[in-house]
Amino acid sequence: MTPEQSPPRELTALPGEVGLPILGHTLAWLRDPIGLPTRLRAQHGDVFVHHLLFARPVVFAHPDAIGQIFADEGAALSTAAGWRPFFGRVLPGGLLLRDHEDHRHHRGLMQAAFSQAALRAHVQVMNERIEPALDAWSGGGSGPQTRLAVPSFRQLTLDLAGALFLGAELGADLPRLTQEF
Repeated sequence: MTPEQSPPRELTALPGEVGLPILGHTLAWLRDPIGLPTRLRAQHGDVFVHHLLFARPVVFAHPDAIGQIFADEGAALSTAAGWRPFFGRVLPGGLLLRDHEDHRHHRGLMQAAFSQAALRAHVQVMNERIEPALDAWSGGGSGPQTRLAVPSFRQLTLDLAGALFLGAELGADLPRLTQEF
């Protein structure tokens, strides 16, 4: 939802506040991610709406409501709808963007990759790749080099993901994939 659009009718009935134009409560939340919702709960009660950039999250602050949400036996709530504005373009078809039985099915498929034995093997593969990356980042003995952190971390993360989850050596394709990601 863009700031120009009005919130869905269902949200206008909820207590809360909009905050700054466009930014909403984003800056306050970044400064104090615990204090902001605590203050809003004290002002508006256990269920309220606020504004973070282009999203209007509804906060359920009472333990009973949170328990009901996580149990969601009737599959009435959608986790995917909540995450889609943030990750829909980046992770289409990702686990966060699946609901109910579809989510359980795909989570089950992925669980083998996160067993204790698999995690031990992951750490070994990660260490074998991280150590040379750190060495290269430090100049490999020729002294420290100036380097941009985000592209370096992104490239290392994709290299690790390729090795761990795809069993693939991305090699020459890594720069292109890094750029596309």
